[in-house]
Amino acid sequence: MSHVLVVDDSEVIRKVMGRIFEGMRCQTSQVATREEGIEICKMALPDAIVVDWNLPGTDSPDFIREVRRLPNGKQIKIVICTSHCSDEERVRARAIGADDVLLKPFDRHHIWAQFEELRS
Repeated sequence: MSHVLVVDDSEVIRKVMGRIFEGMRCQTSQVATREEGIEICKMALPDAIVVDWNLPGTDSPDFIREVRRLPNGKQIKIVICTSHCSDEERVRARAIGADDVLLKPFDRHHIWAQFEELRS
């Protein structure tokens, strides 16, 4: 995985994730809105996307569906980041096209393990 897109309205979350992924030798793009995320994907598809479940003013499932409709969009690993996730929400996340769910708070080791699993 060489390029990871982080879509989250929290600047702190974006910066922390950026540092973690850079430590994994990944290039990162960090954006605050769905629209910015879609534009990045249209220019050059990332290998993976981490998207906040609760993006203000939009629905993250719509973002995921839009990415999946792009040419080769089904190949991108997409992880929803959220502060809570029931089993029902995890099933819903997968049904809309997410590969996994990342729970906040997270740390470097958790993200590394989760993304190593997604790589295989």
